[in-house]
Amino acid sequence: MLQLLVFTIVLILAFLINGIATPLLIRLSHKHKWYDFIDERKVHPDKMPRIGGVGIFIGFAAAAFIYVVGCHVLHIKELNYLSKYSHLLMCIGFLIISIMGLADDFYNLKAGLKFVIQIIAALCITMGGFRFTIFSIAWTPVAIQLNTFWSHALTILWIISFCNAINLMDGMDGLAGGIASIGAVFYIIIFALAGNFTAVAVSACILGSIVAFLVFNYPPAKIYMGDSGSLLLGFSMAVIPLIHNEPPVSTDVLFPALLIFVIPILDMVAAIIRRKRHGRPIFSPDREHLHHKLQDFGLSPNQVLAIIYSFSVVAGSCALMYSLMQGTVAILFFFAVWVFFALLFVLLHKRYRRFRH
Repeated sequence: MLQLLVFTIVLILAFLINGIATPLLIRLSHKHKWYDFIDERKVHPDKMPRIGGVGIFIGFAAAAFIYVVGCHVLHIKELNYLSKYSHLLMCIGFLIISIMGLADDFYNLKAGLKFVIQIIAALCITMGGFRFTIFSIAWTPVAIQLNTFWSHALTILWIISFCNAINLMDGMDGLAGGIASIGAVFYIIIFALAGNFTAVAVSACILGSIVAFLVFNYPPAKIYMGDSGSLLLGFSMAVIPLIHNEPPVSTDVLFPALLIFVIPILDMVAAIIRRKRHGRPIFSPDREHLHHKLQDFGLSPNQVLAIIYSFSVVAGSCALMYSLMQGTVAILFFFAVWVFFALLFVLLHKRYRRFRH
């Protein structure tokens, strides 16, 4: 009961803090004309404020800080077992990724520079102890002890990949925030069942802040999260599974996240394949993401969101079911879900090509 009360409080705090911050950011953006760059890929009108990610960060960080201080003052160690060193490095990592995203929103940073900064932010996380030490495949005998280099390298690769998967889905109002909020809900349930209360608290903080942002971002939107928001969401969704009760942390903790976010991950993989096939850099933008295709079929923004949200809930439910399974059944179920969604992507792509021609 105490845990539920604490998590509810931090979620509400994050919601209220960002609920206050976002209207102020909207007014500030209109005053200084901080509008998003418009091109053929963007699915929103002109003069759209682009600093919503700042509000998400403020709500998330403030609620997380209150949570940490509250646990320390009330001596509730079972709800927060991380050291001050781990907290500090995690905060630095989140701050770096948010500042980089904000700088990219204003100055359109080069892809190479953004990649280097993402590595630095992810390295802060791994230096704080949030990294894999064992490479394993859930419910199989595979278990390889990782040396220091590979422990950091694989974790950094995971974080950066996740960052960009969510970032690529941020192509229309309400999309990235909705997917991340659905993911955070399932994180809360899955980690609560596992007794990983710190991960639950961080999930509750980011969820409350995202939901407050969606109040102003759901079509017709009043503000856009920008890269400062989408990269923060991807970063947080990648880091939360690394928050573990006890070391060692094995790669099998990723399997629920790989199910919850199967849609943005497949969309990212499809984008990489598409751009390589056309001889373009993998970071070059295009207008062939999942939400673009659905809109080209004539669906309204709300219909597109309803479809992707629904499949995200299905994916999250599959992740929850997977977390309750054991042995061979679990790993077979995991691959079955991935095959199902991959086939949906292939069928949609083929239908889209016929539609365009």
